[in-house]
Amino acid sequence: MPITTAVNAQAALLDHPEGATPYLLLQDPHQQMTVSGPDTVTTFVAAALGAGLHLAPRNSTLSVPAAAGWQVRLSKGLLSVHSPRLSAPFLHPLRLTLPPGWRRAAQKLGGVLIFAGDDLGLSPGTGAGSSDALMETVSAAVARAGLAVGTAPFRER
Repeated sequence: MPITTAVNAQAALLDHPEGATPYLLLQDPHQQMTVSGPDTVTTFVAAALGAGLHLAPRNSTLSVPAAAGWQVRLSKGLLSVHSPRLSAPFLHPLRLTLPPGWRRAAQKLGGVLIFAGDDLGLSPGTGAGSSDALMETVSAAVARAGLAVGTAPFRER
């Protein structure tokens, strides 16, 4: 199922001991109804899982495994996200303000960490906030099974 709803998206660059890590945060602004399964998740998170992302585990260490076949693409200033399970992009091309160093970090790492959540505190026109605030929001999403994650290769044309 392609994502056809408007999605709040934010590129973030977080410092880690191994170096700066590029993130792409995605959130459904409508908080659509939940879907039942082993965990109750929003329709958006269920779509992300169905497209090949992984449910973030509820443990003390957040691991972000590879999302097989996914790609984050930057072309002519537009960022898009593609899953091999979908006929249309998971995230249709949109113009995002990339933090200084984000592209370089994505190129160096060869990929981007994708977080698709039910409530990551994003709203149109706002930034991701501080690293500490972002990690608190991400931790809360993980605790309620509201975060799908994956690492995808980064391609720029």
